[in-house]
Formats: sequence, structure tokens, C-alpha cells
Amino acid sequence: MDAMTIPDVWSGQDRMLTVEDMENMPDDEFRYELDDGVLIASPAPSNLHQLAVTRLSIILSAACPAE
Repeated sequence: MDAMTIPDVWSGQDRMLTVEDMENMPDDEFRYELDDGVLIASPAPSNLHQLAVTRLSIILSAACPAE
């Protein structure tokens, strides 16, 4: 499977998906979310993205007043 190809796990579904359906999703490089019963699949964030988020959080926390 190509890294940018979302798996065709739930194609052709004629019903809203549930949390129970989500528990049966494959453990792969995609992040799965439900939005009003609709499956949304996106690639997991890269390490560089995670590093940028962490650094931004530190900078924002330091800039916030204690109260």
C-alpha cells in the first residue's frame, strides 16, 4: 500500500459508522476519526510537525501570564 493511499476499509458503506466500528480499524499509519458517522482518514503527523507543535507550546506557555 502506498503511504499516501487511504485504505479502502469502509468503502461502500450504506450506514453511519459507530465508535464500535472505529475499534475495528487497522493499526496503520493513518489517523481515523468519525464526524457525524462519516469516516475521516488522514496521515499521521510527521516527526517534524510534532516537534514544531511542542516548541510552539513551550513558547506560548512562557508568554502567558501566571494568572
